[in-house]
Amino acid sequence: MSKKKTKKFRAGIKSPVKTTSSVGISDATDIQEGDVIDLANELIETKEEKEHNEMLSRYAYVRKDVRKLGLTFSILVLLFIGFYVLNSQTSILADLGNWLYKIGNFQI
Repeated sequence: MSKKKTKKFRAGIKSPVKTTSSVGISDATDIQEGDVIDLANELIETKEEKEHNEMLSRYAYVRKDVRKLGLTFSILVLLFIGFYVLNSQTSILADLGNWLYKIGNFQI
């Protein structure tokens, strides 16, 4: 006699559940073609929304990091513009640099 062949992953496979619906013939005729198209569009939108929400939740940390980088970059740009305007109108930055050079006893 030969051994009975068993599949390894048989327990992991589940058959789809069959349900009976109580939709009668009169209910089926009430559904029109436009309703079916609207339902299909709603299903597509919900699928896209689910994918979008999944991506938002999966990469939430990336979004936070990008916001931080954007905020840091814009603050630096504003500081550089402010320093440029301040330097072009007054000599405060040059005087500050000379004062720091004297205080620090830097040797060049």
